[in-house]
Amino acid sequence: MTARKRVLFLSNGHGEDRIALAIIHELLLLNQSFDIYGLPLVGNGYDYLKNERLQVIGPQMETKSGGFLKGYRAIVGDLRAGILSLHFKQIRNARKQSYDLIVSVGDFLPFMVSAFFLRPHKQILISTAKSDLFEPHFGIETFGFKMTNTRVFARDEVTALSLQAEGVDAEYVGNVMMDLVNVNRSKSNRVTTLGVLPGSRQEAYVNFLRIKEVLLTLPSDWKILLAPPSSLDSHLFDLSGFRQGVTQVSFEEMLSVVDGVIGLAGTANEQCIGHGIPVFCFEGTGPQTTQKRFLDQNKLLKGLTEYVPSKQSDIIAKQIEKRMKDPAFLERVRIEGPRVMGKPGGAKAIARELECILES
Repeated sequence: MTARKRVLFLSNGHGEDRIALAIIHELLLLNQSFDIYGLPLVGNGYDYLKNERLQVIGPQMETKSGGFLKGYRAIVGDLRAGILSLHFKQIRNARKQSYDLIVSVGDFLPFMVSAFFLRPHKQILISTAKSDLFEPHFGIETFGFKMTNTRVFARDEVTALSLQAEGVDAEYVGNVMMDLVNVNRSKSNRVTTLGVLPGSRQEAYVNFLRIKEVLLTLPSDWKILLAPPSSLDSHLFDLSGFRQGVTQVSFEEMLSVVDGVIGLAGTANEQCIGHGIPVFCFEGTGPQTTQKRFLDQNKLLKGLTEYVPSKQSDIIAKQIEKRMKDPAFLERVRIEGPRVMGKPGGAKAIARELECILES
């Protein structure tokens, strides 16, 4: 009897977890004969734990940075929280068996864990964090990809071609982020509806208080929809004191009806742009909501997000209101957003290639 092939998925963030799970879903539709393991390196791994077909390797722990290690404070905070001990335990548990294929989703961290500590027969990187449009892969990264014969699925065609020119086995087959939400937009003559994405990491609770100050200065007849992620406790967002009606909905429900979004998020902001929905950002608390982070994201999305460089709630609200009444701005995002984010279908295409590798 032929032994079942084992596949391990590594990811380092809420958005990355969901991308991994989208590929796993498509892989299992193609072939039920694989044993699938998941290792969310950061966060509580809530989405992994909901999947009955997935064997989750632990332990899991929320960290202050949520895996977004930008800057000295974020690194020191995670070290104090015990991030090294956490990763040591995760790697020790993962090493209890071998894998025919390891799929890393995110940035260089899951790739390094796979390449240097788990040493798989074959490894794949779904590169979600780097793009030649704003931050190309470093030389040390491309060197690592080549030395380990890693196949890289880039997040856009430009990056794939750049990696190929460096001798990396790279390809672009579609943007998995756009596979994560199935949305039918329903626009009609109705009250202006604004969505709120506070982010998926622990800083979101504090940042929602800043968002709330902005919402309170927006027109009272606007409708507000809050879409908290599954990685956070939705009950911890205080919805009292609003002049507007505020309703908690799923991300898909929000995308189907909103005219614009206040987004202090990562992947979710990009998905909004991909569906032609304007995204308004401003500086918050935490490593994911810095000015640099949002300017980098805006560069990646070719200027389609609206970053407001102010900490005054009334100024931010006035800019949002102004842009929401600007038909040229709204039309540009509607047309260019889907083009910038690229085509869906990446999850299915990657799953097909994974099956070919495992069956070869």
